[in-house]
Amino acid sequence: MSETITVMKEPCAPAGLFAFGFEIPALSLARSLADGALLLKGERSNRQESYSTARQPAVNTADKMKFLLAFAVMTVALALPRTKRAAYELPDGAELLLGGVKTSFQCPAKNGYFADVDNACLIFHVCNVVPKEDGSTEVQQYSFLCGNQTVFNQLSLTCAFAEEAVPCQNAPDFFYVNDNIGNPTAPFLTEADVQKAAPLIPGFGEGGGAGAPPPGRRPF
Repeated sequence: MSETITVMKEPCAPAGLFAFGFEIPALSLARSLADGALLLKGERSNRQESYSTARQPAVNTADKMKFLLAFAVMTVALALPRTKRAAYELPDGAELLLGGVKTSFQCPAKNGYFADVDNACLIFHVCNVVPKEDGSTEVQQYSFLCGNQTVFNQLSLTCAFAEEAVPCQNAPDFFYVNDNIGNPTAPFLTEADVQKAAPLIPGFGEGGGAGAPPPGRRPF
């Protein structure tokens, strides 16, 4: 019978690691682990570089597409004509209510509110004179429809019932009341204006009447 001799090694210097019945020297194990770590690090670096390289064109392409799309939208927007509210641009159903709209009124070269006599004063217009850089002026016209069963009272510059308003055919005689708009020192209506309108308004009563504000008072 052979005799087995066991040799004890110092615990501070492990010989190696046993795996699957084989002894792996410590130095070899350390080198293998170091090589594996470097290999793994290099592989990860390559993957990240490959991932970054593969993703970069896609990001750039997306950015380019967004820029081109924004540029195209901006170009189309600049190419479109600029529109503004035009004269006789009325709510839907206005023709049905009026039985046809006559587009004959044109704003004078002055600011103000004007009844449309050709449309039975059911329509009124706001006229606005705008100066330009070259010294010329542009007259802007905005059209509005009075509420149902009301007409534009040229004396008070408001929509009112017909019996409380200046008769439509007499409206041009009171266009001049617009001259005081924007003048803080001038009264909106004078006593003479009220007395001029009084015989024309069927529902005009005492103390200024229903169809006009008291003299000197503005309707807005």
